[in-house]
Amino acid sequence: MARKYDASRRIALARKTREAILETAFRLHGQGILDLESLATEADVSVATIRKHFPTRELLFEGCTAFGLHSVTPPDLDSISRIEDPAGRAREAVRQVYTLHEALLGQVWVGFKFEDESPAMAAVIKQLEGIVAAAAEVIAAAWPARTGSGDAFRGFVSGMLSSLTYRALRVQAGLSPADAASQVAEALVRAGESAPDTDEAAAAYR
Repeated sequence: MARKYDASRRIALARKTREAILETAFRLHGQGILDLESLATEADVSVATIRKHFPTRELLFEGCTAFGLHSVTPPDLDSISRIEDPAGRAREAVRQVYTLHEALLGQVWVGFKFEDESPAMAAVIKQLEGIVAAAAEVIAAAWPARTGSGDAFRGFVSGMLSSLTYRALRVQAGLSPADAASQVAEALVRAGESAPDTDEAAAAYR
C-alpha cells in the first residue's frame, strides 16, 4: 500500500518563507526601500520566490500592512477614557498614540506616498486616521466646556495627534519621541485648560 504524501513540511516551509518576506518587507518599507531585488537579498530568497507568494505589488502591500498592524500595539482608548484627570488623560493619550506613530514612522510615510494608487495603503492610512480621531474624541471629552457644539478644539487635538505632525516633530524639528510627546501633551493641556472659548483655544496654537 502506497504511503500518503505528507505535505505538512512543505506547507510549513512555505509559511515560514512568506513570513520572512513580510517581516523583511515591513522593515525595508520603513526605510523607504520597496524594490524586489533589495527585498530578495535581505530575505535571502529569490525574486521569483517573492513573486510566487505575492504575484502583484498590491498583494505584497496588503500582506505587509497586515503584518505591520499586527506587530504594533494600538492605544488602549478604553483605559485612557477612564482617567478622570483631563491633563493626565491627554498626556497618556498622546504618549500611546505617539508610541504607535514611532513604531510605524517610516511605513506610514510610504503609505501616504502610495495611498492614491494602492487600496491597501489607503486602507491602512484610513485605519490610523480613525485611531487618531477616536483618541482625539477621548481627550476632548475630558473638557466638555471646551468642545460644546463647535469642533475647533476637537480638530486641533486631532491635528496635534496626526502621524504627519509627529513625523514633522521627529524629522524636521529633530525632537526625540519623549520630547515630541511631552511638548504636544502640554500644548493640549494648555489649550484645554486656559481658553474659555473653543475657537480661541484652537486659534492660539495655529
